[in-house]
Amino acid sequence: MMRFLTGSLALLLGLSSLSAQSGTGCTITRVGEGCGGATLTVTLTPSGNGSKRLVLTGTGMLPRSTCGFLFGIQQIAPTPVAPGSLCMLHTEYIWGHQLRSDNSGVASWNRAWPNSYLGYFYMQMGSIGFDAQGQVVFNISNCELVDCRPQ
Repeated sequence: MMRFLTGSLALLLGLSSLSAQSGTGCTITRVGEGCGGATLTVTLTPSGNGSKRLVLTGTGMLPRSTCGFLFGIQQIAPTPVAPGSLCMLHTEYIWGHQLRSDNSGVASWNRAWPNSYLGYFYMQMGSIGFDAQGQVVFNISNCELVDCRPQ
């Protein structure tokens, strides 16, 4: 009987530690400033089926312009997006996607994010266009660190 109780207790303790490790908690932290009035907001919301919904929303992008976002795994010293620019990148490019802003300068992208993902990415968004004089203009957002760890 004692062996049964000891075995049952060990099984319950093992299962409880597995369930504690199965969830992740994610933090979102600003790690670099943007320019041109662009702001990146990153949200992670529960969406069921073992995942969250990752949403990147850039506001203050140039209206009806080519935009893009990048994911990196290394924070870098602020680096101009182009020679002579005051707009800075704060991470290197590992992966990204091109999109287009709407008439009010908003660009958004989303995807499923598995609850089981452990790790981090630096995320930044920007837009490029031309001013009335034909000069290239950048609006580059703040850089956000999304860091997911076991709970």
